[in-house]
Amino acid sequence: MSLEGVKIGDKLLIDNHYNERISAVARITPTGRVVTENGDTFRPNGRRIGETERWRMTRARPANPADFERIRRRSAVYRLDHIQWDKLPTETIDAVLALVDAAPKSAGAP
Repeated sequence: MSLEGVKIGDKLLIDNHYNERISAVARITPTGRVVTENGDTFRPNGRRIGETERWRMTRARPANPADFERIRRRSAVYRLDHIQWDKLPTETIDAVLALVDAAPKSAGAP
């Protein structure tokens, strides 16, 4: 996807096939290259400059609301996976279970 038309401050989805993140446009060079707040530089076609291996090529595109939600959800699930539940007070675990029990059931829920 093309980065033509992006402006400073616009949010981009950066995808390297292993993970995704959101980064803002910090500047645009006179040649149309897009530099993010993290220092990554992308061609106008969205490919990261300096990468030669196609199998791990990093791409950027304008982020949409679904991207923000997917990344937020993935981050929340990661945090929940790494909680040391056995070290939390029983009241906290009971409160979490009450929230889980009150949530709509999904296809994979017990």
